[in-house]
Amino acid sequence: VVSAKEGLLLESYTLSDMPLLTDLSLNEMSKIATLTEIIINITPGEGKHSHVTDRMQRLLGRHCKKLAKVVYTGALWLTDAGLLSLVNNCKDLSNLCIGMAHKTITGTIGFSIMERGPTDKVLVACLQKLTKLKTLKIINAYRLQLSKNKFVHDILNPNVLSKILKECVLDDLGFVNCENLKVDGFKKLISTVLQASIRVVDVSGCPNVTHSDISEIISAKPYYGFSNTHNGFAPLHKKFKLQDEFTTRLNRRTAMCIHIARYYRGDKGR
Repeated sequence: VVSAKEGLLLESYTLSDMPLLTDLSLNEMSKIATLTEIIINITPGEGKHSHVTDRMQRLLGRHCKKLAKVVYTGALWLTDAGLLSLVNNCKDLSNLCIGMAHKTITGTIGFSIMERGPTDKVLVACLQKLTKLKTLKIINAYRLQLSKNKFVHDILNPNVLSKILKECVLDDLGFVNCENLKVDGFKKLISTVLQASIRVVDVSGCPNVTHSDISEIISAKPYYGFSNTHNGFAPLHKKFKLQDEFTTRLNRRTAMCIHIARYYRGDKGR
């Protein structure tokens, strides 16, 4: 941090399983304007969590406008206030992962699972503000609901919807262990708002989204199938499309030959 303040161009850093690194250190590192990538990972287990806070997100939004990739796992002290500051100010983000700590993990200060983590507001802001965002993962977000009344109403607002359809490039979306996710809002999001851009969806650990719901979505998307690694869908191998195109060309050629033989039988030059 001292070197960066003295002129060293620090563009990225990765902190893996460092739960004792406090928010004071992370806040100082969030003032380095040259940062483009931040990865802070905590392996689940033994009550460990990272000290990523809302204040850190506000500092990143103020100082680090070039951020393109931000990955958090095991976060405990994040709420909408900090995440919205990050999303509204770091417009170059192309990869964002908000991984909260599991609901069984508590900090030294009482912080209910229904008081932490992103809500529908953060998702709407990501879709509206981050026009370069290609990968979005939200993990253990118990406040994320995609409610039919509020979320669907906001996302289908003509002004919001037209902007998203025109500018959104999101193709990889994950809602992992988001237990309160509503299936109606999820299907509306995938089938209407993100239909043109989305390619991979992961809803592992979301009990309200069933196999039949995924089947209903991919039935309207040619050359998509169930993922073989998680609960969701992904594009089929390109060989299937090539096989169909070959069969179509072959059948068209056969049909033309039949047509010529049938209707131009008396033509000497056939």
